[in-house]
Amino acid sequence: MDGPVMFVIPWAVTVLADGSLVVADLADCQISVIERPSGRLRTRIGRCGDGPGEFRIVRTVASVGDTIFVYDQGRSAIVAMARDQEGDRWVQARRITLDELGGPRALSHFDVIDDSTLVVVTEYPGHAAVILVDRATGDFRRSLVEVPEIATRSNRTIRHLAACVAPPEAAPEPMVVAINEWAFEGVGVLAGTGAEQFHFATDYGVPPQQGRGGHWQSGWLRAEVSCGASAALFQMQADPPPGPVEIDGPIMYLAGGDIVIEARGYDGRLLMRNTNEVGGALLGAVGDTIFVDGTGPGGYPVIREYVLEPRKSIDTP
Repeated sequence: MDGPVMFVIPWAVTVLADGSLVVADLADCQISVIERPSGRLRTRIGRCGDGPGEFRIVRTVASVGDTIFVYDQGRSAIVAMARDQEGDRWVQARRITLDELGGPRALSHFDVIDDSTLVVVTEYPGHAAVILVDRATGDFRRSLVEVPEIATRSNRTIRHLAACVAPPEAAPEPMVVAINEWAFEGVGVLAGTGAEQFHFATDYGVPPQQGRGGHWQSGWLRAEVSCGASAALFQMQADPPPGPVEIDGPIMYLAGGDIVIEARGYDGRLLMRNTNEVGGALLGAVGDTIFVDGTGPGGYPVIREYVLEPRKSIDTP
């Protein structure tokens, strides 16, 4: 529970060009840069406050090269942090407020397409969208994905989407992959044209629930997607427990809060499916490496690193 590297609520990760792991912790005003594979703390960036390079609630991080983008939920802004000329310190290079993205709203995820474009997932009551934003100015460019019709049963509920950008080796053109929290439904679209490349919906028998006041609630708690080198990893967390569900023959039991992960190629083809086998929530994927939060000795949070290895044959575990 103490020491140079300690997590309370690790929420998102990214990896720098030199392989260092960057961790956003919801309970901290800083982001941690950790050496891999040693796990040694390299530096902490930011502190609590409202000045340049200071944060209130760090929720999401992304990176390109040696630039770190931080979503400060406490101040409703995306902050770009870059090294100073000497390379010794990280300083604020740009701040984009959410008001610049079209008015009051929340941001759940974002990613970097290239030197000029960010992919931003915005959400507010009754609506959610994946949009493209100019990285330098914060100007809105276009909307790529809107929340599906099934998720609009109540304009009082905040809807959620999650999105990531496929790496260049995975798609000939920049592709944005998104998942809808209302239903286990994913889509891949080209960033340049918005053309749909794949679409799928997985039925785990977790239907929407009609709650108090007659409004509808999602049958899932949290949706995540991470774009790996050869597959996108889609994650959903079940709520409430649906009991036994028959899927393609085998019986799968999804207890309340269980985590389901599907790996799909960038054509939407299902490659892998498991239920809570990794023992924690997916924080992110970089190449064929995934980062998962879990519980360590004494019950405190840890981050585990896994490397995905393709099976040589259908009979190989």
